[in-house]
Amino acid sequence: MSQLSKRRLKKEVSKQLFELTFSLLGKRKGKDDFQQVIFALLSPTERLVLSKRIAVLFLLTKDTDCRIIRDVLKVSTSTISKCVIMLENSENLKRTLQVIAQNEQIKDMFLEALSDIYSPGSYGINWSNAHKLKKEVERKKKEGI
Repeated sequence: MSQLSKRRLKKEVSKQLFELTFSLLGKRKGKDDFQQVIFALLSPTERLVLSKRIAVLFLLTKDTDCRIIRDVLKVSTSTISKCVIMLENSENLKRTLQVIAQNEQIKDMFLEALSDIYSPGSYGINWSNAHKLKKEVERKKKEGI
């Protein structure tokens, strides 16, 4: 866990730091540009922690069971609890994640339909690929990711 100095920053300095951070991260033109900045700024551990926290928030938005989140992402229940509090306190974050979750549900629905159409045992279908697709759909239903 990162440590902060006991000495507090002035509010103006803190605000300027936030604006600088936003200008560095928020105004990226594409995924590759954003990824280069993140990889330069954050250590592998920090990137993993941030990604896991975002994934926990996303899965909570999809109403995934906490035990499944804990087992799949290998996070503690206290991390999940902190994320629940974050979702309760931030309406904007909740709304943004719900939009992403809805898009993900639509994509999952099409993947499930495709799995049903090209199910193992159908004539002219590669059974190996059909089984892989079916297992992937079942895993996504169970785990949420």
